[in-house]
Amino acid sequence: MYKDEFNEMLNGWENYLKSLETKMQCTMKTILNQVIGNREIHAIFFEYEHELMNTKFEAFDDKENIVEAKYDILLDEINCKTFFPKEWLDKEYRMEFEKRGANDDEFNNCYNEFENKKCEIYEKWFQLCWNTIKTKYNNIPRAYFSIHDTNYKIDLSTGNEIDTDNIWNKK
Repeated sequence: MYKDEFNEMLNGWENYLKSLETKMQCTMKTILNQVIGNREIHAIFFEYEHELMNTKFEAFDDKENIVEAKYDILLDEINCKTFFPKEWLDKEYRMEFEKRGANDDEFNNCYNEFENKKCEIYEKWFQLCWNTIKTKYNNIPRAYFSIHDTNYKIDLSTGNEIDTDNIWNKK
């Protein structure tokens, strides 16, 4: 029952992201045009909030100071307050609220699977957008992608996971 509703949202999410590939790629190009050549920049980070999927960009120097930042990198382009479409977000919240406190293992399992797949879809899509534009640039600073405030990041040049301490050479 729940699985069908969640799968419907996930299929819509994938199609929605496909429709935004060009906008994300243009945003990424704008960001790279701003940071390439800036010798202060040690690394750049793209982080997303796992529920709303809003994504921010920050560039750091080697002392972990923010050199440049742009928050909610696509919200202006899509003219919306959240990157995950509001109608689906409302539906997700409504379903979760209706089941809150109830010991419904089926719902909880479906919801957890939905949240994981939503993030997985976004991460694959983001990496695809990045891979499409990165070949047009030289000397890109080290670039990473992750859920906001996590210690593990995806190295956008390799697709491998890396601990934040290794980015700053603390280990």
